[in-house]
Amino acid sequence: MYGLGWAFLVIGVILLVMAAIIKVLKAADQIDKNSRSPLYCAVIGVVVIVMSFLLVSLVVIEPGSALQIVRFGRFRGAPQLEGIHGMTPFIDKPFVLDCKVRKYTFDIEAGTIEVQPIKVVGVFAWHVNREQLRILLREVGPDYENKAVIPVIQDGVKAACGQHKAESFNRDRRQIMDDAMRIVQNEWHRKYGNMFLAQQASMTDFSFTDDGYKKAIIEKQTAEQHAERESYNLKAAELRAKQEVAMAEGKAKAQSLLRMAVAKDPFVLELKRLEVQSEAVKKWDGRVPVTVFSSGAGQGNFLFGLDALQAQAARSVRGE
Repeated sequence: MYGLGWAFLVIGVILLVMAAIIKVLKAADQIDKNSRSPLYCAVIGVVVIVMSFLLVSLVVIEPGSALQIVRFGRFRGAPQLEGIHGMTPFIDKPFVLDCKVRKYTFDIEAGTIEVQPIKVVGVFAWHVNREQLRILLREVGPDYENKAVIPVIQDGVKAACGQHKAESFNRDRRQIMDDAMRIVQNEWHRKYGNMFLAQQASMTDFSFTDDGYKKAIIEKQTAEQHAERESYNLKAAELRAKQEVAMAEGKAKAQSLLRMAVAKDPFVLELKRLEVQSEAVKKWDGRVPVTVFSSGAGQGNFLFGLDALQAQAARSVRGE
C-alpha cells in the first residue's frame, strides 16, 4: 500500500498539472471556453492525491513479518507485528522484514580434508530473529541477506567439508551438514549476536572435480562392500559349522542316553520298535502291500520290509 500511495500521488499531481495547462489554453482561446475539462481534471487530481495520502499512511504487515518505522533517520517505536499500522504520510519510512523460515540453495566449490576439490549442492534453512530487528537494521542494514547471511553460510559449508575425508562424503552427509549448521550458527553469534537462527541444512548432491580421484573413490567403496560381503559369508559358514557340530553332539548324546536306558530296562527297545512302526505307517503312500508275511515268534507284520526297519532301529540303539 505504501508504494501504491506514491503512485496515486504522482497521478494526482499529473492531473492537476493537466488542469492548469488546459486552463491556460482556454484563456488563450485555443480551446472551447465552455469546456469543463480543467475542472474535471482538477477534481479528479485532488481526489487521487487524497487517496494517496490515505494509502501512504497505512501499512499492512502479513503474518511472519515485522515492521519498523523510521522517521528522519531514527527508529520510531518498537517493531510491529502482523496487522494494519498507521504512520505519518511522506515523513515516516517503513522497513518490512520477512521473519519466516527462508531457504538458501547453495552450489559451492569446496575441499576435503585431503585438499581434494569437491562441488557441493544443498539447501540451508534460516530465519531472522524478529526481536533483534532494530539492531539488525542499525548494524547490518536492509540488505542483510547478501551482507551477513549468504557469505557466512558459504564459508560454513566449506569449513565443514574440510573436516571430512573424500571417501566418507556419501556416508557422512548428515554429519557434514550438522557440522555446517554448528559452524554457521557460531559465526553468526560471534558477529551478529542472535540476529539470525539456523533451522536446517541438507546436502542434495556432491561431485569430485577430479575424474581420476572420483574413480579411485568408487573403486575403494566397491572393494569395501566386497570385503564386507565376504566377511558376512565367512561368519555364516562358521555359524553353519557350529550348528552341525551341535547337532552331531546332540545325536551322540541321545544315543548314549538310549543305550543306558536299554541297559536298565529292556522294555525301552520295544518302545523304540513301536516308534519305528508308527513312522512307517505315517510314511505309507496308501497302496495295499503286495507281500504280507510273519516275522516269527507269533507276531505278524502287515507291511513289507518292516523287519528291516526294526533291525535298523535295534542297531541304532546298540550304537552299531
